[in-house]
Amino acid sequence: MSGLGQATGLHASPGRRWRRYRLSESLTRYGILLFVLVFLSFSIEYLNVHVDRLLMMFGRVGDLLAHRYYPPDIPYVLEQRYLGYVLQTVQMAFLGAALGLTLSAPLAWFASVNVTPSRRFVYPLARLVIMGCRSVHEMIWAILFVSILGFGVLPGVCALTLFSIGFAGKLLAEEVESINRGPVEAVHAALKAAVGL
Repeated sequence: MSGLGQATGLHASPGRRWRRYRLSESLTRYGILLFVLVFLSFSIEYLNVHVDRLLMMFGRVGDLLAHRYYPPDIPYVLEQRYLGYVLQTVQMAFLGAALGLTLSAPLAWFASVNVTPSRRFVYPLARLVIMGCRSVHEMIWAILFVSILGFGVLPGVCALTLFSIGFAGKLLAEEVESINRGPVEAVHAALKAAVGL
């Protein structure tokens, strides 16, 4: 058997040896586990979390789906006012995405370290704008703009615009940073030669 293993080049790898945890290791593991359980219990009690309500949640969801969503109210859905609101929502989403993509293109150019006009001032400022737009959820932006501008389409468009700036600006900046430097340097050289002429 050993000759077959030598002939084929297969050797049994040494397995891990089993060993018992030392007393200090066991006490550390159980101490950490006990601390986590005590902290979890304290958090549930301090935050007044009703665990029984969480257990009853599935029954409430089933009751909601069975009695509120079925059967669907087709006449209400086909009302002109309802369809107008749906069209308004689609228009709001389209306008917010279009404005966000339009504004994120130059911002991504400024936020790319290889093509930015100023690595010291413009680059960190553009990155800060993109990170600020991405770090705040679009619902928070919507609540903020509703409190400033009131209800309507405009707060939704502004919120979706900022969300699109954060989302598309990061993707476009990463794509610009990964471009091949050869054509960029050729364009720079051509521009310098044209200006020199």
